[in-house]
Amino acid sequence: MTSFILRALSRVTSSGKFITEIDGLRFIAIFGVVAFHAHNAFFPANPPVPHVGDGVKPVVSYVLHSGWFGVQLFFIISGFILALPFAQHHLSGAPAVSLGRYLIRRLTRLEPPYLISLAVLAGLQMYVERKSLGLLLPHFAAHAVYLHNAVYGSVDSPGYVAINHVAWSLEVEVQFYLLAPLLTLVFAIRGGRWPRRVVMVGGIIAGIVIEHFWSSPMLLSTLAGQFRWFLIGFLLADIYLSEWGSVPGTGTLGWDVIGTVAWLSVPFILPHAILFEWLMPVVLLGAYMAAFRGRVLNRFFANPWIAVLGGMCYTIYLYHVALIWWVRLFLSTYVTGPERFDVLPWSLLQLLAVCAVAAVACVPLFLIFEKPFMRWKGFRVRGPRSGH
Repeated sequence: MTSFILRALSRVTSSGKFITEIDGLRFIAIFGVVAFHAHNAFFPANPPVPHVGDGVKPVVSYVLHSGWFGVQLFFIISGFILALPFAQHHLSGAPAVSLGRYLIRRLTRLEPPYLISLAVLAGLQMYVERKSLGLLLPHFAAHAVYLHNAVYGSVDSPGYVAINHVAWSLEVEVQFYLLAPLLTLVFAIRGGRWPRRVVMVGGIIAGIVIEHFWSSPMLLSTLAGQFRWFLIGFLLADIYLSEWGSVPGTGTLGWDVIGTVAWLSVPFILPHAILFEWLMPVVLLGAYMAAFRGRVLNRFFANPWIAVLGGMCYTIYLYHVALIWWVRLFLSTYVTGPERFDVLPWSLLQLLAVCAVAAVACVPLFLIFEKPFMRWKGFRVRGPRSGH
């Protein structure tokens, strides 16, 4: 029964190959995002950085609130996944990636579930919030072509309206998808691994400089403000192929120590601008490497149940905000009453219950609205003939 459930809920990849640890990393990213959006229902919004002696609740509240950084964790994963086939071609002589198939795969894999979610969420807003079709239709059109940020501004803009406000990050992802074939030419640099890695690190530093001097909500809603996270994924893909030969090998406790320290330090690096800009890329690269190389951490990230939940992250990402709202409404109406419970352990228990119910509710949505498009091969695109 367990094997049947895992097979039913597992992702389908175009190559048929899984990197289980990546789905485990997706789990961490999506858990952070869901916890962040559930946080304000049970804890004060925008908690300050806790200090020694503040007690447990401020620490728990702050760590949960720091889950917003899960979006950047997803960007690293995207950089890794999209870099791999291009890097394999340049570094290992694998067949060249067909750009037509690449673009069609991105379109058929991501767009149908996204459009369905927009229709569902727009319908809910019309029914529950009494928003008019005339108000929502232009937003639907802008969302559908990944231009909502460009047309209506960033999510932090005054009076911001969106059918699904978390979709801002999908627009950044699409910008990266379109440029990835060009960006991955870094793997074609000759002279060994270090010249290309110098270029990648240079790109990360350029991204830090851009954000430091020209940061704005609008810039951070574009690839220009986020591309350094994707380049960390490039570095990880380079190490994965060049150092490990695509096989991480036997885990070590030393990597467990490095990874544990790295993951635990992330929330407390976020509020310090200099550390966030210059130290965070190093910390995250170490944290991601430890997911592959650590003895204990690898068991966690490669756990099939963790990987299955991580594999459903796209569906969870699209629907979790609405589900959190409905579950919280149910709890406040029928279980806890309308009072706000921001006292441990009740607030934390309710938050975990909301996250768990939202994840379980996404299972049928994943099976009905996302997984079929994983199997769909899309339109036929004639690629280059093999042989000469």
